[in-house]
Amino acid sequence: KCEQPPLHFYRYLYNAVGGSLHWIDRKGLNDEELSKLIHDENVDVFVLYIGGVPGGFFEVDHRKSDEVELKYFGLVPEFRGRGMGKWLLSEAIGCCWAHAPMRVVVDTCTLDSPAALPLYQRMGFTPCGRETKTLTLPR
Repeated sequence: KCEQPPLHFYRYLYNAVGGSLHWIDRKGLNDEELSKLIHDENVDVFVLYIGGVPGGFFEVDHRKSDEVELKYFGLVPEFRGRGMGKWLLSEAIGCCWAHAPMRVVVDTCTLDSPAALPLYQRMGFTPCGRETKTLTLPR
């Protein structure tokens, strides 16, 4: 668990994991907005280290009493395809259920790895909704 991660480190993780997957939700946040989200006492950030370097991370949002959201989850591209995703997801799910919610949720989209949805389903998640969004990606 990364206690009160410095904003520059969180941004590094977010970009290292999500850059190739077009994660943009938090890129436009200023320091105050980002700090309010990730330094909330009910938001936890966990970092996977491989050989002493960050290999991935996940974020657990337990601000709601009945629902915990696995907000962000992923591996740095250099560590994908080595079987670590299933292990890290298992750890993330355990961290989510440790807060004793009624349910744990995770969102995914077609920009995520093609392996994401099948992995979530193998780990026990059930699709419960679908929506169509149009996203303009920055150049």
